[in-house]
Amino acid sequence: NGKGAAGGPVRALVPSGTTVLSGPAGDTSGTISRDLPVEVVDRSGDWVKVRIDGWVPADRLRNPDGTVLTGVRGAEVRANPRAYEGRMVQWEIQFVSLQTADELRQEMKPGEPYMLARGPLPEYGFLYVVLTRDQEREVRKLEPLARLSILARIRAGRSRFSETPVVELLQMSVKKN
Repeated sequence: NGKGAAGGPVRALVPSGTTVLSGPAGDTSGTISRDLPVEVVDRSGDWVKVRIDGWVPADRLRNPDGTVLTGVRGAEVRANPRAYEGRMVQWEIQFVSLQTADELRQEMKPGEPYMLARGPLPEYGFLYVVLTRDQEREVRKLEPLARLSILARIRAGRSRFSETPVVELLQMSVKKN
């Protein structure tokens, strides 16, 4: 497994020129062009699965079906909710309030923190943005009605009792006015 002696992640360095495969007998995914720090997450015989931290331009991201990540409107998600579940979106939103899920928010676990937000802008609808505890601490620092750029995964295209999409926050940045 990918745990070290103290139970934490194992970190390693992959040398330049190493070929990266999709699996032990998989297709070539790429070649490491310079020594690169990685985290070991799994092991299978003489092979290890690694996680690589890196940055790519946002316009290069694609959904698993190959479609462009950006450009999906909230109205499209509400009109065809199942088609968008699991897909990533990059949206601009406006922070309204920090909330905690209850039994009426069936797309969330009771007690799970979420942000009520307006958007995606310029639309006037609302969304529920599910947060981790670390993200919740960051959201607590936001000014009311702050504009945010978010990268999120659609958990539910429409909540059970309203037409409000439910997304899981992956990344967030505050937009300057």
